[in-house]
Amino acid sequence: MHINKLSILVLFLCFFSRGLFAQDKINASKVKQFIVEANTDCSEYQSDEVDAIYKEWLSRIRIAKLNKLGYDEIPQDVKSISNYQGRNKCYAGYDYNTSVMELNPLMFHLHFETDKPVLYRIDDTDYFLLILPKP
Repeated sequence: MHINKLSILVLFLCFFSRGLFAQDKINASKVKQFIVEANTDCSEYQSDEVDAIYKEWLSRIRIAKLNKLGYDEIPQDVKSISNYQGRNKCYAGYDYNTSVMELNPLMFHLHFETDKPVLYRIDDTDYFLLILPKP
């Protein structure tokens, strides 16, 4: 009976520790909201084709603390996300001072078309946004 309790404890710890060490993907329920928010004042970007591009971009984003993204220290070339506000006229007024997991990456002029990982620091936090390379 003692081994069963130990097994249950190990399984319990394994299950709940997954979230502690995981990279946080963009929540699937937020994808449509982010796309709508990004296109609200830009009718020229409201199409299924653009939505598909945005979905692909969001699928490659991870937001987490630096060590959870696989980095031991901050690389020298990391820029603050606030340096990349406003991909075009539609996004110039975006207020990025929101909770980290509510941050809409589509509102920034980030380097999504990349063949290597790109890292941005989320201002005034210990969090970073990582864009994984295109497959």
